Amino acid sequence: MYRKPNGDLGFNIWTFANNAVPSMMKDSSLDPGHISLPQKDLVFLHQTIRPPGDAHSPYAFDDQTFYASQIIWHKTVSKDVYKKLKKTGVLDSEGVVHTQNIGGNLTHDLAKIPAYRQKQLIDLLFWWEEECQRFRKLFEERAELERLVREGGGEGYGEMLERVVRKIKTRPSERDERVERDEDELMVRFVAGRQAEGREERGDEAPPAYS
Repeated sequence: MYRKPNGDLGFNIWTFANNAVPSMMKDSSLDPGHISLPQKDLVFLHQTIRPPGDAHSPYAFDDQTFYASQIIWHKTVSKDVYKKLKKTGVLDSEGVVHTQNIGGNLTHDLAKIPAYRQKQLIDLLFWWEEECQRFRKLFEERAELERLVREGGGEGYGEMLERVVRKIKTRPSERDERVERDEDELMVRFVAGRQAEGREERGDEAPPAYS
C-alpha cells in the first residue's frame, strides 16, 4: 500500500511482488520456454491479493496478469495480448482461461512478443487452468467444512478447515507435496478417526493389529 497525493491509499502489485518474491530477478536458471516457480508465485499473488473492495475472482485474468507474471514487460502489450486472447476465446468474457480454444494461429496473434515468451505464456495458460481446478476443489472443501463446523460436527473439523484455508493461501513455491496429495499427517489422522467413528456406529470390531 502507498499514500496517493490526495491522501487515499493505493495498491502497487509490483512493490508487493518484489517484496514477496525477491529472488525473481536473481534467478539465472529460469527455463526460457516455461514459467518458473517465482513467476507462478507472482501470478498467484496477482490473482489472489487484491486491494480493499476489489471483488475480482481469482479464476479470471485481468489485462495486467501477463505483466505481473513478468512474461510481458509493458502494460500496454499486456493489455493488447489480453484483448487478443479474449477475441480468440482462449480467455472468455470474464478472463477465465479455456485452453481448448488455443489454435494454430495463436503465435501469429502473439507476434508482438518473442517466441520464447509466447511459449511461457502458453505454459502459463495451461498451468493456471490446472490451478483453477485446484481452487475449485479447495473452495468446495472449505464450504463443506464450514457447514460441518457450524452444525457442530465431529472432532477435527475445525482443524481440517484451517488446513484447507492454509492450502488455499499457499503460493506454488511453498507447497508440500504430501499436503497436496492429502497424505500429510493431519489428513491421515483425520481419515483414521472418521473410519473409527464409522465402525463404532455400525458396531463393527476394530481390525486386528499386526506386529
